[in-house]
This record gives sequence, structure tokens and C-alpha cells, in this order.
Amino acid sequence: MKLVYVAMGSNIGDGRKCLLSGIKMLETFALGEIRYSSFWNTEPVEMIDQSWFTNAVVEFYTDLSPIDLLKSLQMIENNSGRPSNHLRNASRTLDLDIISYGNYVLETDFLELPHPRARQRLFVLIPLQELAPEFQFPGDDRSLSDLIQVAPSIKIERLDYLS
Repeated sequence: MKLVYVAMGSNIGDGRKCLLSGIKMLETFALGEIRYSSFWNTEPVEMIDQSWFTNAVVEFYTDLSPIDLLKSLQMIENNSGRPSNHLRNASRTLDLDIISYGNYVLETDFLELPHPRARQRLFVLIPLQELAPEFQFPGDDRSLSDLIQVAPSIKIERLDYLS
């Protein structure tokens, strides 16, 4: 059983509803409680003329292997309306990225753990810090606060996801 963190994002449709629906679908393979951060409204990164995102980070335990977890997340994305042949940096109803899987460090052609760009993305770091303030990326002794200080700046604001 491994503790995993998954970043969620949506910029098509009602982002809050898309994230809540995704969290509900995670229950099919999460072991125990799924915890999640607040929802955050963030400007798009490395995208031109795209809508802002609703982002969050979730935490749960799983007994799936990293590859099986990736496949399960891709199935949820597809079931949420994301085409399987989507372009990189294209808008999406739901995007799910494994940020970390226990203390695993893995590099394959289709999966790298921890996520290779998570340490530079405020839309991941800020919700992750809210959810797990003591979290450190495997192989990196910097705190989330330190990473947030050096990450490229973007506009980001916390949403009241219950309204």
C-alpha cells in the first residue's frame, strides 16, 4: 500500500464539478479516505489563449502499481471527456497527474516519478502544501515553502469550493 499524491486540473466546463466528479471516480481504487486540498483558480501555464484552470491535489493510499495507477487515472480522464489522443497543453475537462508514489523514483518513456515538473508549478505546490505541509519530494530535501519561493510566478487564488 502506497501513499500517492495526484494533481487535478480542469479548464473546460465547471471546474469544481469536474474535480469533484474525478475525486468520486478515484474512490473505485483508493484504499480508505481520499483527502484533497482546496480548489484553486489558476492561470494557464505554457498555453496560449486558454481558459483558467481549477486545480487541486488529492492524497490517498493505493495498492495499484505505478503503471496500473497511471492507466486508472487515464481511464478516469477518458470517462470525463478527455480524448485519449489529446495534444500536450490542450484544454481538458479533467487532467490527472501522479505527483508522487510513495518514495518511488522511476523514469520510463511514459511515466516519471516524482512528476518531473511538479516542483516548478505553483498550481501543484500551493495545494500540496495546504494538504501535506511536511511533504518532500523523494530525493529532494527542500521544503514546499522553499520550492514555492523559487517557482515561476503565476496568478493563483483559492476558491471556496462549497459555494
